[in-house]
Amino acid sequence: EDLRLQYNPIQRQEFQDTITAMRQYLEPLLLKIQGGCCKRCELPSDHWDIHHVIYNPKITIKELELLCIYCHKSITNFTRLDYRQSV
Repeated sequence: EDLRLQYNPIQRQEFQDTITAMRQYLEPLLLKIQGGCCKRCELPSDHWDIHHVIYNPKITIKELELLCIYCHKSITNFTRLDYRQSV
């Protein structure tokens, strides 16, 4: 269930900060699960973004996927931050 509208922007930022803090662990795991390719276009990339499949604060690996920058931008209103570049 997508719970995005049930949380205010400050709470949603806290959820994102948690993912950012865990990025060094999540990115290699998601790369392994996805065979080193973007979940959407199925191509390899040098830079990745972690995408919420479903926005839920009880985040598990099932709610996340690794997308290349192009695919992530194409499906969100995402603005890239410098610190989000590949680990």
